[in-house]
Amino acid sequence: MISGSHHTAFLEMLARLGSALRHTHDYRQVCETIVGAVSSGTESENCSLYVLDGERQTLFLRAAMGSRDAAPMYVPDDCVGPNRQPFRLGEGIAGRVAVSRRPELIGNVTADEGFVGRPGMAVDVASLVCVPVIDGDELIGIINLSHSREQAFAVEQLTMLEVVADQAAKALRNARLIAELQRDNRFLAAEVTVGGRQLEASERRYRLLVERALDGIVVVDDDRLSYVNPCFLRMCDRETLEPGTRFSSLVTVDLRMSGKLPAGEGLEPAGSDSADAVVPEVRFRGLLRRAEGQQIPVEVAGCAVSDAPGSAWQYHVHDISGRVRFERLRDSFFAYLVHEIKNPITVINSYLQSLMADRRHFSKRRQKVIVEMEQAGKRLLTLLQDILAYSRLNSVPGDLKFSCRQMNDEINNAVDYFSPLITEKKVAVERRLHPDLPPFEFDREQLSRVIVNLMDNALKFCNPGGRIVWSSAVCAATELPTFIPALGRAAPAVPGAGAADDGRWVVVSIADDGTGLPAEHPEIVFDEFYTSRRGRGSGLGLSICRKIVVGHGGEIYAEPLTPGSRFTFVLPCRRCPQTVAGGSETA
Repeated sequence: MISGSHHTAFLEMLARLGSALRHTHDYRQVCETIVGAVSSGTESENCSLYVLDGERQTLFLRAAMGSRDAAPMYVPDDCVGPNRQPFRLGEGIAGRVAVSRRPELIGNVTADEGFVGRPGMAVDVASLVCVPVIDGDELIGIINLSHSREQAFAVEQLTMLEVVADQAAKALRNARLIAELQRDNRFLAAEVTVGGRQLEASERRYRLLVERALDGIVVVDDDRLSYVNPCFLRMCDRETLEPGTRFSSLVTVDLRMSGKLPAGEGLEPAGSDSADAVVPEVRFRGLLRRAEGQQIPVEVAGCAVSDAPGSAWQYHVHDISGRVRFERLRDSFFAYLVHEIKNPITVINSYLQSLMADRRHFSKRRQKVIVEMEQAGKRLLTLLQDILAYSRLNSVPGDLKFSCRQMNDEINNAVDYFSPLITEKKVAVERRLHPDLPPFEFDREQLSRVIVNLMDNALKFCNPGGRIVWSSAVCAATELPTFIPALGRAAPAVPGAGAADDGRWVVVSIADDGTGLPAEHPEIVFDEFYTSRRGRGSGLGLSICRKIVVGHGGEIYAEPLTPGSRFTFVLPCRRCPQTVAGGSETA
């Protein structure tokens, strides 16, 4: 059983690793990310990642981070030194673990005859943990942790690191495969002018890489399959697929799982006709329908073969069944943990409120302590409520209670709710709400949470005397703001909701002149447990917002401003039953 402190560090390590790996497939950055996440999530003084060179049967150091290092460091092939010597298979503890493929925890390395000290080593090693990084039957490398103190590591940390090593193996395999594909793409492009014989050899090599890939790879032209690799056929549990089969009949976007919807017709995002257009890309979670009707969760990454209009698309389809099972287990644990902690915290807060009511009987010093305890209790209870809400959204996705409501009323209610804080910070709140915004179907409780979270964020990061602007509008998909991709001609079907209102969308945004968003990747604010330096929350508020909005069939976006930021969410304008039946738009 993993202890509370180690379990928290483990979850933070997994969250950081998963969040970072979603944003990069660069091999060097993947190596550095793995070492950085493991180093920050353990008590190790030194962390290193060795990668196996299969031809030379040798483990080479690829990334390392010590307690004195500000960031992990990538180690190229030509970098030498006493701390960067390779290990042959069977040499030292790392080589031994590579051969046995079993993790080892060494409490005292001096008592282990397999330990190999290097002359001139700058690192003092007394205890270490060595975990193999394995993908299927293939050894990818070794994660090595060391400490200058004996017995520095616990057995439960070994179990945690095995899970991390499994995630690292998949990330390294995909990064290496993508690097090989990119290298071969560049090689193929250069060889086009050389001649037919060399071009055919390159094509055979490229096809061999694709056909041996451990992920499904398909080429789609106008939503029809023109090529599928063997792995995709195995994922579909089929021996063959009919030529011209629609990709959208096999892979569907799962609104409950996706972070962002692809745009345009079918599953192909809309490209750009400008001269400076880059090759468009898309990434989403979905469901793959197998031969007998079962569905498995998949993650799909796609890009256009070229930037030419009407170009075919290549998709990589990755089976994430194991990850989804882990996420459900994690969410169930969160729900259990919150329920167990919430009751005693509620009791403690009740006693603190009683002390707050009678604090005038205490000294000023004790009054200050009581106030700080009461505020800390409230923050802890809010954190538990956020975790519980997040776990419920994951465990029962799509469980929405639709009713006919007016969005402007929910915005006004949120502004009224925060009026004491607005007055205290002297913030000007402007409401540019569409006067004829029609009532439509949505889950009032869930959407109110979205609006309250966004308002709370704006007030938190808005400076005293600042300004917040709410706006609402209704428009067709083609009239959406330029930074929002077209969501298609029809709103996606959502269980429990009424019919979509002729392709119209409700657009709600909140802008502030506060500290702003990360300029390069503003979308990172929607990742689980992401908090800014100024934030003191759980890091789940905006993740909850995205899950609720996506569950309604919409999407939410973050846009950096100068100064400040703007959050915009769009929802299908689903007509109320009264409107559909009688033509009236009254709620």
